[in-house]
Amino acid sequence: PHVYEVAGFAYHNLCVRGKSQSIIINGESGAGKTETAKIILRFLLQVSQMANTPKRDSGRAIGCSEALTASLSASNVLLEGFGNAKTIRNHNSSRFGKLLQLGFSAAGGLTSASVSRFLLEKSRVVFVEQGERSYHAFYQLCAGASPSMRDFLHLPPNAELTTSSFCYLCSGGCVSVDGVNDELDFDEMCAAVDGLFEGIAADPALGSPARIWACVAAVLHLGNVQFVERAEQGEVGVGAAGG
Repeated sequence: PHVYEVAGFAYHNLCVRGKSQSIIINGESGAGKTETAKIILRFLLQVSQMANTPKRDSGRAIGCSEALTASLSASNVLLEGFGNAKTIRNHNSSRFGKLLQLGFSAAGGLTSASVSRFLLEKSRVVFVEQGERSYHAFYQLCAGASPSMRDFLHLPPNAELTTSSFCYLCSGGCVSVDGVNDELDFDEMCAAVDGLFEGIAADPALGSPARIWACVAAVLHLGNVQFVERAEQGEVGVGAAGG
């Protein structure tokens, strides 16, 4: 079935019949699951905005707020950066599954959204097959970090040296992808993170965008830690890869 037909049918049943709807997107790697999900989400946001236009009889808007729409778009960028990776078959393969729940008003306007499930291929963080990459966020940080951020996170001074310095990033023999600009994607990711944190920045318990990148860098540094057994002394030593 056509993706717009499925999305339109679900939205019609939701608004006209008042029945909750589910759309399941599955398929093998490279089948287009990620792009299909984006199309459906954009469609639902668009039609909900139409339901959000002022009504002649009430003179006021109903349903979805611009802030919620922006947050949904930003969260999609964040999930893709930390959950998608380059594989042999697909340059932007989603390596996670999620259940995205959207709430609508009686008028069809979007009122809420939440990700209630998140299943990540954790092994990809520490090991990738030849010709593949780990998650986009690692390479984006290496390519787009400013000099001050590199100094703070103890990253090498340039992108090429940074990716080759970390075992987790170069083990697959592929650190760049044709047609993908990790530096620009890093800027988009930072804008998305800043947008999501904007409404909660007053709560110190929730951290800050800088802490996210500190955690990403920490994972990379931990990947360079090596444990070496000293047979003659019966001890175990710890050192950095290449050191």
